[in-house]
Amino acid sequence: MPFKIGQIYDIPRIGRVRIGAGTAEGKKYKATRISDGKVIQFGAKGARIVPGSDKGNAYCSRSADIDQEFGFNANTLSRINWHCIGNVSKKDLQV
Repeated sequence: MPFKIGQIYDIPRIGRVRIGAGTAEGKKYKATRISDGKVIQFGAKGARIVPGSDKGNAYCSRSADIDQEFGFNANTLSRINWHCIGNVSKKDLQV
């Protein structure tokens, strides 16, 4: 299940994150790290996120090549939202 707006998630190695509606143009989600208040906007507005599908596999494969370390950034949060493990999107992933 993709992130739900209004929920708080405890993400390993990132911390507790509150998910809100995106305020930046074209962004669906806004993640605020509770420990320091840092905000990241991510996710395309209007995109349907369906983990475990061919569309999810394509996204995971594309985003795996982005040169960023695991941490509090848009790529990591989007990959968690799509349930990416390597280049594959899994239907069920517990965060």
